[in-house]
Amino acid sequence: MIKFTKRRNIFYIIQLVIWSNLRTLIKMLLKLLYNFKKSSLSTILMFFGEFTSGSIVYKYQSKYLRKKENDVILSMIKKNNLSFEKNKSKPNKLTVFFLLFIATYLDFVEFIIHSFYIQSFNFISSSLNSRFYSFLVICNALGYRYLLKFKIHKHQILSLIIIFVCFIITISTEYIFQNINEIFTYGEFTLSLGLILFQYFYLSLMDIIDKYLLEFESTDPFFIIMIEGLIGLIFGIGFCFVENPFPELKYIYESKSTISFIFFIFLLFLFYLFTALRAAFRIMINKLYSPMELTLSDYFLNPFYIIFNYINGDFKSKNGQNIAYFVLNLILSSLTAFSAFIYNEFIVLFCFGFERNTYDQITKRSFDEKVEMRIYDSINEVSKETEEEEDDEIEDKKDKFEKNDSFKIYV
Repeated sequence: MIKFTKRRNIFYIIQLVIWSNLRTLIKMLLKLLYNFKKSSLSTILMFFGEFTSGSIVYKYQSKYLRKKENDVILSMIKKNNLSFEKNKSKPNKLTVFFLLFIATYLDFVEFIIHSFYIQSFNFISSSLNSRFYSFLVICNALGYRYLLKFKIHKHQILSLIIIFVCFIITISTEYIFQNINEIFTYGEFTLSLGLILFQYFYLSLMDIIDKYLLEFESTDPFFIIMIEGLIGLIFGIGFCFVENPFPELKYIYESKSTISFIFFIFLLFLFYLFTALRAAFRIMINKLYSPMELTLSDYFLNPFYIIFNYINGDFKSKNGQNIAYFVLNLILSSLTAFSAFIYNEFIVLFCFGFERNTYDQITKRSFDEKVEMRIYDSINEVSKETEEEEDDEIEDKKDKFEKNDSFKIYV
């Protein structure tokens, strides 16, 4: 009924999972050790990481790889006396840069909402932001289908229905278990939930725009993150005039020991480094697969984070920690992760035809057709050989008969 499958270029997904979770770990350490969670410096480091990873790889490709490709093409042209014409359908540069600006702006707004507004709501669950990540899966799937016009199949529709139901139940449980009208009002709580949804909606639009540029404008993936990082740096530097990061840095420097401050700088460097690596593999997965694989790589460890948050005192209700609140959300999160695996075809369901349009089964059918064609061709070759042998035998018999017949007449 269920089969676990491998996907092509799984190396990129593994790398994204590694660097994304390492960056999350660094953010947790910065928050735990230094209460460093709301700073415009994080914005600058994030976009600077994207810019450096994109520019390094893009310049390397331009200098070495593209030069080798051009040399190979020219040698083939000279060798075979071919005429070569450049492709006239070049991407519209104005459209590309406009979309890159919009995507960067959405990324910047999403980061500001997450860092400066959502985290200011101390009354919400610390794991709520990660548990609402399923909303990003839904938005990416709908954008992939209705904006980019790609097909989604039967097993993916089933996955989306399950994820949507789990998401609705997750929202409902928050209104049931939270201490509304005691610590905060319904309006404040609804505003916090709405900001989380807007954050993921903006992130989804950014993923869809990047996918459009990769698929329909044939834009180099590392050129995309290079330009987005550069535009984001401009946004980040401008934001420093609104949220000055230096008083916070000065406070950490004065309140901590020298070794502790050096470790703080080291953590910031790791945050920059892991962001750069994450951005590089994130854009490659968007190119090789789709935005839904991006959400899977960030979400499938979510049940373990929920357990970690519960150990650290999350899932509080009126009378302290609520085990029913925790278990229900753990089940919903696990079911959402399982459905995301089905959507992205790492798990294939062999029932009711859900397996028919999966990559694994399409590849298998293609292989079986090739085998059948080879068998058919070999049978045809054998039959042709036997027909030729039979024709030769008939010709030999005719020759013998003619010789014998002529001999009789002669006698």
